[in-house]
Amino acid sequence: MKKLFKWVFRVVVLVLALASLVVLFRNPILRILAEQQVRQETGMETILGRVRIDLRSPVVRLENVRLISPSEFGGRLFLDLPEIQLEYDSVALLFRRIRLRRVSFRLDEIRLVRTAQGRTNLDVLREHLGEGRLAARLAHWDWQYDGTETVVFAVGRLNYLDAREPEKSQEVYVGAREVTLKRPGSGEAIVQALARLAESRGALWAADALVPGTAKPPDNAAAR
Repeated sequence: MKKLFKWVFRVVVLVLALASLVVLFRNPILRILAEQQVRQETGMETILGRVRIDLRSPVVRLENVRLISPSEFGGRLFLDLPEIQLEYDSVALLFRRIRLRRVSFRLDEIRLVRTAQGRTNLDVLREHLGEGRLAARLAHWDWQYDGTETVVFAVGRLNYLDAREPEKSQEVYVGAREVTLKRPGSGEAIVQALARLAESRGALWAADALVPGTAKPPDNAAAR
């Protein structure tokens, strides 16, 4: 009996030690898992600086998030997001539902690239997200996504590199500090907002590359 108690005690100590390690190092572990998940969802190399979970409030923070374009687009930076903050509904989680009350992020730079064949790195992102891997996983695990209530974001610089028609390449500082979208529905609402911002700053080619048909540059624009 004494020997059995000793083994049970050791197992309990081991479990407590492992639990402590998970708590202490949960952010690095989550960072690796999040990188893998984002990479699978977007089809792009993903770099995550840090993932923070506040145990006292329903907030997840991601820091220094970077998406790298595939090699056919130069293998360079696509999106630079120094900070993303997700505020979720903790009550909804009890019923296996994911409801985001507020998503906020800062987009320091977006580098949109169009190849000589007319394909953009944004097309790659759209194609992968359109495959619905995440939705399928949630359904498999019997979870449901209930949508996002509010998205707030800031935008710094927009670069558009056009290998097909180099004269259309543009770089513009958007400088939008706070753009708010209510119940955006999908990521396309954010892309459309970016296109409108690009158009308002005179980056018509970039706006049209983001959302074809958003902005139609005048016939003499290419000659300038």
